[in-house]
Order: sequence, then structure tokens, then C-alpha cells
Amino acid sequence: MLIVNFFSDDNRTLVTDLLYIPIPSILLTLSLIIMLRFKMIGYHGKAWILFFIFAACWFTAEQIWLVYELMLNIEPWPSVADLFYILGYPFLLAFSICYIHPVRKAITKKLVIFSSIISLLLLVPSIVMAYQPGSYANDFEILLALSYPILDAIVFCPAFIGI
Repeated sequence: MLIVNFFSDDNRTLVTDLLYIPIPSILLTLSLIIMLRFKMIGYHGKAWILFFIFAACWFTAEQIWLVYELMLNIEPWPSVADLFYILGYPFLLAFSICYIHPVRKAITKKLVIFSSIISLLLLVPSIVMAYQPGSYANDFEILLALSYPILDAIVFCPAFIGI
């Protein structure tokens, strides 16, 4: 990636877009393997099923983005890919909650408050960057752009607690 950034924008776009194939494929494959290994046993088994669904949603979104950008030469913002990206968030949140469920008694109110504060501190600059008052985006595009940092912040809280 570093080397390709020294070349033209077209080369950088092509290389980064082509990475949408192996990286999400590896994530989807590994999550399938882990899901099959855990089956539906306990909270971790259910968690990995949810993670697999999340990975499948994002894999689909990445492939749609790739088709729009490389094959159809259409700007993929906003697109059907966004539907799959956003659809994946509830599954990622549910995965995180299920994954930390076995240690729920060790989760203190202070830890929840701390992770919420950290999440909000990351959310504010993200919202400022997503919402550009001088842009020509319509209300739907602005709402869509704002939904990503908000959903990231929500998912970050249980992930931070898990870490």
C-alpha cells in the first residue's frame, strides 16, 4: 500500500479495491471455521454465529462496492453496499455482548462508564468529520454518513470492555 501511494490515484484505487477480495474472504472463511468449531455451544458458540453473519454482511458490502467502482465505474456512495454495512452492525454488537457475557459479573459500572466516555470522545470528532455543512450532500447522505461513526461508537463500548 505504501509503494502504490507514490503512483497515480488510479493505481492506488485499483490496488485498494482489489484488496476487497482477499481480506474479506479471509475474514469470512476464518469466521466460518471458528463458528463450525464452536457450533452452538454456550455463549461463545452463539457469538461466533453472530460474527459470521456480520462478516457475511460486510463481505457482501465489499463485493458490491467493488462491482460499483471497478466494473460499473459508478461512485459507490451511497449504494446498496451501505445497506449491508449497516445491516452488519447489530450482529457485531450482539457478538460483542455474547462474547463478554460469561464474564459479566466482572464488568463494573466504572468500566461501562469509562468505555462509554472513551467511545464518546472518539465519536465527537468522527461526527464533525462526517458532517460537512458546506457539502452538497442531501439529507439521506448526511444521515448515512453520520450513522457510521454513531454505530461504530455503540459497537466500540462492549468491544472495549472485552479488551
